[in-house]
Amino acid sequence: MLAIEPSPESTLTVNHLAKLHSRGWTVLEGTNPETPLVETARLFGVPLTGRGGTVEKMLAPKRRDDATPNSMSAQYGLDALPFHTDTAHWSSPARFVVMRALSNPTKIPTRLFDSRLLLSADSAFKNEEDLRVGVWRVVGINAPFVCSVLAEWSGARVLRWDPCCLEPVDRHAQSVHWYLNYYLEHLKEEKFVSVALEPGQVLVFDNHRVLHGRAPVPEEQAAGRALERIVVGAKA
Repeated sequence: MLAIEPSPESTLTVNHLAKLHSRGWTVLEGTNPETPLVETARLFGVPLTGRGGTVEKMLAPKRRDDATPNSMSAQYGLDALPFHTDTAHWSSPARFVVMRALSNPTKIPTRLFDSRLLLSADSAFKNEEDLRVGVWRVVGINAPFVCSVLAEWSGARVLRWDPCCLEPVDRHAQSVHWYLNYYLEHLKEEKFVSVALEPGQVLVFDNHRVLHGRAPVPEEQAAGRALERIVVGAKA
């Protein structure tokens, strides 16, 4: 269960928490755009400091040449960003991701995929054991380390995935590397959700469960998508 309580002083309701628990994501409506996003993020846990020593990060599409080296944008530019776990390069990825559109409607949607569909009994993916025991190396950071992409934390299965920073090490990881990339790259639209935020809306998703990506950005719309993003650690 999620250790979060509804707040009468905010737009977080029991209904939002039910959606977050049942499907892994929810959208808060009618939030005050003048209220710092960090106040909303604190409802879900502890806001975490990211690259550059800041809690809040501004997300905007970038062409490959303009992107930060080793970032996903440096590899994909304005093309669709693949489904991935935010902060997959951390030893313990953040529990929640909180996003808010800035002044304009966000026409380019964020895509959300519930990894439980990948691991369900009726899924076409049948390599869960290799996911669980395979050894992967996290690269593109100052201190690379090895990890599993499928683990159990607090009684729940957690999928860590980012094709830009995870490299297979042993035969178990190698056996699923290509297939997992292919599976996620060719998801049919009915398997994932696209969320285009309006001003005043905040998207919150469970980063231990939901993989996210971004639809491709037409050149003429590159300047029109701007999001604030904060990653959050679970409450103690």
